Amino acid sequence: MVLLEGRPRIIREIEPLCKAILLGYWPGPQGAQAMHNVVFGKFNPGGKLPYTYPRYNGSLITYDHKLLDEAIEIVDPVYEYKYEFKPQYQFGHGLSYTTFAYDSIMISQDTISVSDSLKVSVKVTNSGKLAGHEVVELYTQDLVASITPPVKRLRRFNKIFLQPGESKTVSFTLYVKDLSFVNDKYETVSEEGDFEIIIARKKRRFYLKY
Repeated sequence: MVLLEGRPRIIREIEPLCKAILLGYWPGPQGAQAMHNVVFGKFNPGGKLPYTYPRYNGSLITYDHKLLDEAIEIVDPVYEYKYEFKPQYQFGHGLSYTTFAYDSIMISQDTISVSDSLKVSVKVTNSGKLAGHEVVELYTQDLVASITPPVKRLRRFNKIFLQPGESKTVSFTLYVKDLSFVNDKYETVSEEGDFEIIIARKKRRFYLKY
């Protein structure tokens, strides 16, 4: 299925019938040739979604939402809240004709102060049979804050190109300002506590100390 759209259409009933989905947005006059090259394997795609693709009408929710935004109220048989974030595709999702494997996240130190920076690195390997591009996305999660923090926030990204079997170590630098947020007094602050770095399905925790 090829999707040409300026905004997401609901495809949850169609998607299971498709072997692959190509999202072309509004591609312009050269779009047909570009999509032809992708469909027939002349070009290996490596794009990532810049928004969260909804599964249901009216379920527009950003990737950096609060945990409570995932709450579903259930009345019967007992009154409770169920937490579920299940869009059609998450922000940053995207497939390729090859596959990529991530090693564990490495950090320069487990505790940083407000004057420090944190060096983050991860080794990425093209574990498939074709050369391709991969967008390495680094998210942070504030585990406890004075106001409810977002589930995660994109702080850095880097696009790399790897031949089959090739590995590259991708490095990022985080600063305390990358961990800040606007509090209930409309002040931009960072607070002491535990944070997590998320890259692909890997996580690594560190502590911000004042």
